[in-house]
Amino acid sequence: MEREQKTSYFGIPLPIKRRRPLSGEDGVFMKRRLLFFTLSLLLAMNLFSVRAHASPGLPEKLEAPVISDLKLLTTQNKVPYFCLKVTVPRQVLDLDETRSESGAVWLEFSGKLDAQDWGSGGGGNGYLEIFRGNAVPDSPDTYYLYVELDNVGGLTETDVNDRNFTYRARFCYEYSGGAGENRVYSEWSNELSSGTSKYLGSASWANPELDRAYELGLISETIRGNMSAEITREEFAELAVMLYQAYTGYSAGESAPVFADTQNPKVSEACRLGLVQGVGGNRFDPDACLTREQMAAVMVRTLKAIDADRDCTVVQIPVYEDDESIAAYAKESVYVCTQSGIMNGIGSGCFAPGRNAQRQEAVIVCLRAYQLMKNNDMAGTIPISPESEAERP
Repeated sequence: MEREQKTSYFGIPLPIKRRRPLSGEDGVFMKRRLLFFTLSLLLAMNLFSVRAHASPGLPEKLEAPVISDLKLLTTQNKVPYFCLKVTVPRQVLDLDETRSESGAVWLEFSGKLDAQDWGSGGGGNGYLEIFRGNAVPDSPDTYYLYVELDNVGGLTETDVNDRNFTYRARFCYEYSGGAGENRVYSEWSNELSSGTSKYLGSASWANPELDRAYELGLISETIRGNMSAEITREEFAELAVMLYQAYTGYSAGESAPVFADTQNPKVSEACRLGLVQGVGGNRFDPDACLTREQMAAVMVRTLKAIDADRDCTVVQIPVYEDDESIAAYAKESVYVCTQSGIMNGIGSGCFAPGRNAQRQEAVIVCLRAYQLMKNNDMAGTIPISPESEAERP
């Protein structure tokens, strides 16, 4: 029953007529009519009360969201924050699109830090229509949700990776009309935790090799929060040392700083072992992104550092279409990595030497180098084609 009908129903005055006193059959008949009218009125009032309490603008229930792909990102100022994906059920999307002006659909999320209470790791809410502005490409009914970590202090990316953040989400439909209850909540979604995952933010094609790399200890705490991010020179220097240690069993001690712009002992150790080089002026440029040709050069240096007698001669191999774009210092390394199956082209016969490498690519390159050395094979027996899938190393 619409609101205007309810109001008008109770607003109609009953006519007043004068009648003669009733007796006999007329009196019995009128008493029956009065009883019937009274019962009808009570029934109508009861039905109105039930309808008003149920608030006709509210759905009976809401389906819960599904959250996935938790990963750690950083701002340009290196402030960490989490990103995850929220898949919204069609029922909730339809409700949001057809609701009246009196209704609103909210997305509420809550986080907890380690074993603390919900809310300790961030949380909040907002209109669903606002979140729908962050649609995930090629993923129907799925949207990005960003979670700030300002409320847990000045944490770095490494600090966050050392803790366990858990998140969940749910929907709320709020209706401002009618009487009685004016909110309906969905169940909470599944929970996602950062600390219980081997790594976060990877592409599906990379997971099988990343799992193996994790088992070998080739994923550093520094990068595991977001494997699809671009890797820095400092982060890859750490991986190169980890690869060297995984194969040789060597345990590095504390190395004195070598470069003026980084105090990271892993960078100093990587330099001492001959795995990396500076950029000139006693600088390493640790925060600069690592390019694919730089990654190839570091990998070949690492192979030679592990086994100085290893033959890295390049035999006949197709030349990349962008061969002229490969820097002179890295050209041999690019083809050694291609020949041995450590790295691939990106498609269309190109290598993209100046493209920034991703963390997941860097880890997989280290894994393949490790497996190559374990197989003691640099003769190019691993099938490889410059036309391999573009997303792979």
